[in-house]
Amino acid sequence: MKFEMSVTNAHRAFGAMSKGSCQDASRPHLSGVFVRTSGRKYNLVATDGHVMLLWVAKIERDEKELPDGSFHLTTEAVTQILDELKIIARRWKIQVGSMSVVFDTKKKVYTHELGTMKMDLIETEDFPPYDRIIPPERTTGTAAPGFVGVGPTVFINVFKAFKKGAVNRGDPELCFEVGETPLSPVLITSPSPGGCPEMTAVVMPVKLGSEPSFVPFIRTEGIIKRQPSKT
Repeated sequence: MKFEMSVTNAHRAFGAMSKGSCQDASRPHLSGVFVRTSGRKYNLVATDGHVMLLWVAKIERDEKELPDGSFHLTTEAVTQILDELKIIARRWKIQVGSMSVVFDTKKKVYTHELGTMKMDLIETEDFPPYDRIIPPERTTGTAAPGFVGVGPTVFINVFKAFKKGAVNRGDPELCFEVGETPLSPVLITSPSPGGCPEMTAVVMPVKLGSEPSFVPFIRTEGIIKRQPSKT
């Protein structure tokens, strides 16, 4: 299977996904980035078993539809790709918008301006069924009877992922969507135009409390923003 991403999209997508992949060597099936193609869409997914990051992108209208397929890049492969994309961006700043990365899963290589590189893959069928994690029906608001707790470290990593994937510079606004029960998954999206419209994060609740004092963020009309640090 072959499919192509622009250098700009690849840099944003893999940069964002790298913030959510598992770093536990005992769970290699959760490491790296999982890629699935189908029709006019392709998805990139990363998870550590608690937080899931999902990137959804569509191919251009004049491009052929993609075959149904998937492959799983190792953490090392993702790191290598990002390092190479940074070099491309520095060398060809003006032309980078028209450049692309072509993945060939049959030959296990990918090609870009620096040449053809070996693509390290995880040969496993154990990646979680991510399409079943996002509930089809969800309600925006605060879960009753209290707040859904998200630990600071988890939230900061999610924020960094959205910042990496953002179209514009600056801090993206994040919207929390929670289910009807406190144990429902928390969906995080970016509603701002310059945010990351292709990306969704799913976080499983880890703590419940009467007040979200352990989360260093504040809620403003449904939008979560960083709280100014006290000096």
